[in-house]
Amino acid sequence: MDYLGENHDFYKVGLPLYLRYGNTVVKELKRRKKRVFLDLKLHDIPSVVAQSITPFERGEVDIITVHISGGMRMLMDAKAEAHLRGIAVAGVSILTSIDRLDLQRLFAFPCELDKVVESMVNIALEVGLDYVVLSGYEVKILNERFKSKIGFIVPGVRFEGEEPGDQSRVITPVEVKELGVNYIVVGRPITHSSDPLAALSRYVKALQA
Repeated sequence: MDYLGENHDFYKVGLPLYLRYGNTVVKELKRRKKRVFLDLKLHDIPSVVAQSITPFERGEVDIITVHISGGMRMLMDAKAEAHLRGIAVAGVSILTSIDRLDLQRLFAFPCELDKVVESMVNIALEVGLDYVVLSGYEVKILNERFKSKIGFIVPGVRFEGEEPGDQSRVITPVEVKELGVNYIVVGRPITHSSDPLAALSRYVKALQA
């Protein structure tokens, strides 16, 4: 955050950072007038997920993530608690680290990844979530059907040649720009860079070109 200064105003707070520093990091970001994407990927029984959202004061968090696979009741309870606090809810579909073979092993059935994501987007729509988190690969397939009906947040964005890490389904900044998604999530290419500001600027320029 100190490296980037005023060059960026929307920060992801993931599980490792939140477990280490707790809500202190959220309050510090807000003190600096930054927006907060709280990426905890909540997934539990409905009452536990709802209770996990209640500690946040109105205005502390802008978007929070929950797993769509937690089911409709969990999603509805999460949305109710979050919206009371002015927090938008993003439903996580299939993690971008998971590929088709992983999915088939999980479900013990030869299912197609994009069809599972499509079903999850439909659930998110039915519940009334604000956003869905999915890979650029699925956005390419589903964009025309769901465009303007729900917001898209896309992780796994990498320049060609960049190390994908544990991401199985990646997309380049140029590709994602053409899809017109609401937000992208870029972590390690910036945070692990020897020059985070230069890395951020490279992504911003690609998206604005």
